[in-house]
Amino acid sequence: MVLSVVLAVQALEINDFMSTQDGETSLQAAPMVAELRRPEHVRTCRMLGGGAAQGICPSPIVENIWVLCALAPTVGQLLAELISFQSEGSDLQIRKSPKLQTFGEASANAETFGIAIAVIPLTGELAFAPDDAHVIKKDDDILYIAHKTSGDRVAKEHLPNSLEALRGVSAMAATDVVHKGEGKYKGEGKRRGSQMPVTSGGEAAVVVVLGWRQSVEMIMLLSALDDRLPLGSTVHILSIRRVEDREVDLSHEGGLTPAHVTLVHHVGDVTRRATLESLASLKPVAVLVASDDEEGSHEDKRNEDSGSAGQLADSAALTACAALGELMKHIHTDNEDMAAAGKERARKLGLGTSGRLGLPPFATQLMDSSTLRILSRGPIAELLQMVPFHRSAVEVGIITLSAMSPKMIRLFTSLLVKRSNGTITEPFIAELAGDFNPLDTKQFWESWHDLDRRLRPTGRILVGFRLHGQNQIHLNPHEKHKPMLWGDNDLLIFARHMGEVGRNRAVLNNVKEKMLHITSMRSAGLSNTMGELL
Repeated sequence: MVLSVVLAVQALEINDFMSTQDGETSLQAAPMVAELRRPEHVRTCRMLGGGAAQGICPSPIVENIWVLCALAPTVGQLLAELISFQSEGSDLQIRKSPKLQTFGEASANAETFGIAIAVIPLTGELAFAPDDAHVIKKDDDILYIAHKTSGDRVAKEHLPNSLEALRGVSAMAATDVVHKGEGKYKGEGKRRGSQMPVTSGGEAAVVVVLGWRQSVEMIMLLSALDDRLPLGSTVHILSIRRVEDREVDLSHEGGLTPAHVTLVHHVGDVTRRATLESLASLKPVAVLVASDDEEGSHEDKRNEDSGSAGQLADSAALTACAALGELMKHIHTDNEDMAAAGKERARKLGLGTSGRLGLPPFATQLMDSSTLRILSRGPIAELLQMVPFHRSAVEVGIITLSAMSPKMIRLFTSLLVKRSNGTITEPFIAELAGDFNPLDTKQFWESWHDLDRRLRPTGRILVGFRLHGQNQIHLNPHEKHKPMLWGDNDLLIFARHMGEVGRNRAVLNNVKEKMLHITSMRSAGLSNTMGELL
C-alpha cells in the first residue's frame, strides 16, 4: 500500500512540479519519507520514488533500542528519550555548518547551545564522533544534541547545572580544590566499566524474554540479541504461545538462524509466579518484559493517545516484571555470591536505587502513554530495576525525525551497522567516570569542557551523565566550564567514534603517558594547566 502511494505521489510531482528554466524543462520534486513495515522494501521504495523518496522501517530500529535498554540501559534510555522527544532540555537537531570549517571548530562554535556529535554528508555514511581535524564540506550537515528552541527557559530553571546541586552536596570553595591532571591515571584504555552491549568476545550470558512479539518483530528482536550477545549465550522465552506456532513465526521473512545464541522455549503465562520460578534461578544478565496481550494495542496505538488494549498489555507486563523481580530478590537473599555478582554488574551499568539489590535490568515494554506517566510519578520503577520502554513513542519519533530531515535516517541505520566480525558497532557508550579519574581518590573535580577535551583524542565526545544511584540522564549542561565533582561510580555518556576499540585503547595509553609526564613537570613547578595535555 505504501509503495503504491509513493508511485502515485511521484506521478503527481512529475505532472505538477515541472517548470521551465532558461527554456529547459526540469523536475523539482519534494523529498518524501515513507514508513515501511518490511526492511527489504526500503530499496524498492527508493527505486520507485526515482531518488526523491526514502523509506524507513522503524521495526528493526525499535527492537534494537529495546535490546539496548536491557543490555546497556543508559544507552538505550538515552536513545529512546532523544528519539521520542522525551529528553528534558535537549533534543536531536541537524543544522548546516555556517561556513567551511573543521569539526573541532564547529564543536567550539556550538558550545553555547549544544554538542556536535556527527557529520552527515550529502551521500555515504555519517561520520560519528570524528576527529577534530575532520573537514566539513559544502553539502555536509552537522548533527547536534542541542537545547530545545521552545521551553529552553523551563529547562534552565528546573535542571541543576552542577553535580553538587544534584547530589545535594555543597559546592563551597569548589574552585579552590580543583585538581587537573594530578596523580596517576587509572583508565589505561580499559573497558572494565564500559556499558557496552556484550559482544561475541565476552563470557556467555543468559537473557530472559517474557512475551511473544508479532512474527516479524520477534525475528528482529532475537536477531538484535544474537548480534550483541557472546557466543554460547542462551535466550529463554516464556509465552502462552505454542512452540509449534513460534517456530512457524520464526520461519517467516527468510527465517532466523542465530549465530551466537541458543533459543530455549518455555510455555506458560508470564504473569503467573509458578511459571516464572524456573527462570528466576537462571542468573540472567537482562530481562526483556512484554506481554502476550498486544494484538489489540497495535490497533489503537496510532489512533489514540490511550487505549484499553494497550493498558491491558501494560498491566500484564508490569505484573510479570514485579513477579519475576520478587522471585529474584528472594534468590539473591539466599545466595550471597549471586547477589555480589549482580551488585557489581549493576554498579558498572549505573543502575539506580534498586541496583543495591543486584537485579538485572528489566527492559519493560509499554504500549500506552498513560502508563509511562503513572510510573514517572510513583516508586514502582525504583522498586525493581525497571527500564520503561514506550514502543509507540519511539516508533513515532523515528518517523517524525526522518520526515523533518531525511538525513536523520542515516543515524537510525547506524544502529544496525555490523563490523566485519559480525558484531554491532554502537554510536553511543556509557562508561564509569572512575575509568578516567586522574587521581587515586574516589572523586575528582573537573569541568565538563576540560573532561571532554581530555578524552576527545580517544574517539569520545561527552554528551551526558547519570549519577550513581539515580535514574535520570542529564544531557548537554548549560555551564560547561564550571568545575564539577565526579564520582567513580557515576556514568559518563559519550558519542563514540565508530572505529575499532583498539584505536581508542592506543590513544588512551598515550593520554596516560602525557598525564604522568605533566604530573612530574608539575611537581617540579614547570606545569600549571591541563591544557598542555592536548
